[in-house]
Amino acid sequence: MLKYNPMPTTQKNPDEQQSTEHSGRKLPDPNPVTKKRHHYEMVWQVYVPLTGGVLLVLFLMILTISGSNYAVRKGADVAMIWLITPALVISLIILAINAAAIYGIAQLIFMLPGYSRILLDYFVTAGKIVNKMGNRMVSPFFRVRTFNAALRQIGRSLRPGRE
Repeated sequence: MLKYNPMPTTQKNPDEQQSTEHSGRKLPDPNPVTKKRHHYEMVWQVYVPLTGGVLLVLFLMILTISGSNYAVRKGADVAMIWLITPALVISLIILAINAAAIYGIAQLIFMLPGYSRILLDYFVTAGKIVNKMGNRMVSPFFRVRTFNAALRQIGRSLRPGRE
């Protein structure tokens, strides 16, 4: 199990790879366990269904073409081309939008883990500061209660016959 060190350390070995943003500032590497799990999920949730869908469409295309008589279907094919063309244009626009979204998400996948780790470091540091300040604020009350408890105990020990 990997342990998380909230304080970033500088690396001495130049062979170790680190992510860098465009300004050249070094970002911490993403967690290797979650990175491996992400790649596994990517294969089974994206690549396998996408490949299966493409193969299914290709199979249906081949099945459609193989059973037709060319002489009878010539006019129907021309009409079908004119009917399919508007849907094809709209589909290409949607495809371009999806490709741009996929590219943007791919860029975010490479940048977000480093920034998330930096944000986590700040939250851990802030948590330590809040904890320390809380302890400082409560310590006078604990001192008073401890002093009162000590006085009560002294008083009990001075009373004869009570245990």
